[in-house]
Amino acid sequence: LYLLLAATIYVPAVQKTVTKVTENNLSKLLQTEVNIGKITLGFFNRVILDNVIIKDKNNKDLLTSARISCKVNLLELAKGVISIGSIQLYGFDIQLYQEENEQENNFKFLIDAFNKGEKESETPHININSILIRRGKLSWHQWNQPQKQEGFDPNHIVINKITGTLALKELSKDSIQLNVKKISFEEQSGFALEQLSFKIHGNKKNIALNDFKLVCPNTAIQFSPIFIQIDYKNDTINTKETFKNV
Repeated sequence: LYLLLAATIYVPAVQKTVTKVTENNLSKLLQTEVNIGKITLGFFNRVILDNVIIKDKNNKDLLTSARISCKVNLLELAKGVISIGSIQLYGFDIQLYQEENEQENNFKFLIDAFNKGEKESETPHININSILIRRGKLSWHQWNQPQKQEGFDPNHIVINKITGTLALKELSKDSIQLNVKKISFEEQSGFALEQLSFKIHGNKKNIALNDFKLVCPNTAIQFSPIFIQIDYKNDTINTKETFKNV
């Protein structure tokens, strides 16, 4: 049945209809304009979206991506568990900004859309085995602030050549298990991050950070395990860590 559906979507009329329906549903969910160039189905429950554009409330591009691909476990989804085998994000450009201090930033409406009507008991259990990021760009601009000619400018951040491999093994209202295998990027100021990797596992009482490594052209920093205990009754946070500069 799945193979038949995957073959059917290559029929131009069917592909156009599926793409349009998906655009309309996403636009309704996000309360903004969403455009998708093409949708195709791959093998083993993989959905591929090409030439994706999400607009902000000013009708400017908030996110563009040459390709977004994900592989969903439909059996787990039926149980209320969002289990994704992999997500691949290629050639994306995320443009974040705030025009005036008293105005909202251009992405707050997305956060509000996902938080609307959400109850803690309804928080889904999420598992993503692999997140692959390639050729990414992320920018933040505080447009009412002047741009510096040299050095890092916190009001105008432009990060290029973002590459990353991650795994979100578990995310629920009670716990998180995240494995950042590698993230690298370059910032317009000249700063380059060659490698950032770590593992974090936590719940409401304890957080453990393992295998932390940060590598820049002239610096490498590693952390041995860091354990954080949270005592909500006494409003205290206790940490135990070992730090090493290599």
